[in-house]
Amino acid sequence: MLDPHGLDYEKQVDNLLDQLSRNEGLRDNLLLAKANLIPDDLQRAKSLIELNARYPNTDGGIQALHELAQLRVRQFQNANRDKDKDREHLVREYLVAARDTLTGFLNRYPDSFYAGQARQNLDNLPKPD
Repeated sequence: MLDPHGLDYEKQVDNLLDQLSRNEGLRDNLLLAKANLIPDDLQRAKSLIELNARYPNTDGGIQALHELAQLRVRQFQNANRDKDKDREHLVREYLVAARDTLTGFLNRYPDSFYAGQARQNLDNLPKPD
C-alpha cells in the first residue's frame, strides 16, 4: 500500500515502476505520482508535459495536463501577489500560460472529471491586457 506521506514513498513508486511493463495501465499514474514529487516548478512542468504527450488519453496523462494547468495558475497567483513593476512582464507571462493551458485542457478533454474545475479556474482568471 502506497502512502504519499511516508518517507519511502518515492522509493516505493520507483520499485513499482521497475516491476511494471511499459504498457501496464498503472504506469501513467505512477509516473504522475513521481512527477508531483519534483520540487522545482520548471522541472515538474516539463515532466507533466512529457507525461501528457506520452499518455494523452489515459487518466494519468489527462490528470498530468490538469496538474500543469493548476501549476500555471499558482505561478500566476504567486507572481501577482508581488506588485513589483520589474515583475509585471512575468505576471502577464504566467497569466497567458495559465489561460492557454486551461483552454487547451478544456479543448482536449471537455468531458473530463477535471473540466468543471478547469472552467472555474479559467473564469476566475483575469483576461490579459
